[in-house]
Amino acid sequence: LGSQTEKLERHAFASKLTWRAGERTEVVFTAFGDPTTQDIVGNWLFNTDNLLKMDPMLGYGESGGINKSLRLNHQFNSKWLFNAAVSHYQAKNINKARTERGLTEPLYLDFVSNTGSGGYGIFQDDQAQRLAAKANSTWLLPGHTLKAGLELENIKYDQDYGWDILPGGVIYKFDENYFQSYYFRVKGRVRNFIPSAFLQDSWKISNRLRLNLG
Repeated sequence: LGSQTEKLERHAFASKLTWRAGERTEVVFTAFGDPTTQDIVGNWLFNTDNLLKMDPMLGYGESGGINKSLRLNHQFNSKWLFNAAVSHYQAKNINKARTERGLTEPLYLDFVSNTGSGGYGIFQDDQAQRLAAKANSTWLLPGHTLKAGLELENIKYDQDYGWDILPGGVIYKFDENYFQSYYFRVKGRVRNFIPSAFLQDSWKISNRLRLNLG
């Protein structure tokens, strides 16, 4: 059946850029991540060296994620400060067949002859995202330090996993008259949107007494 090479390629990076846009304004951008791709040779569903075709052993995977953020700090005057930030995170976990046969045929395991053939048998595609944004201001007033802000968070998660006939699935042959077929599919979708706001006041009543409200 020839030889196959397993290959993993990971691009790990981290970066930061700070821009002094003015005497009172600073902008900071950061990004880091580890997006990874892999040509898989192997299959955790079975353990046999007798393959009629290589398709059950050839998979493709993706994993890792990327995180990006942008932050703004601005001072309008000596008594008014403003901060804002936005960030985005995306990650994935993919494991699927690398060949057309692997995608469209069930994995066939013959325990009588101890052989394997057919497709890859596994399919997984998980995707996750998070988007967050916030803004707040601080006012330094006589006897008071007032702070107010808004925050938003949007989370998405999509899952698609299983041993399905199209794609994947598993058929076992235990003897000439006994076969078993396994297949299932799990598909899920999660959405979570969270808005929030806050208002805080630090009130200096006297040199020995300060009241925090919020």
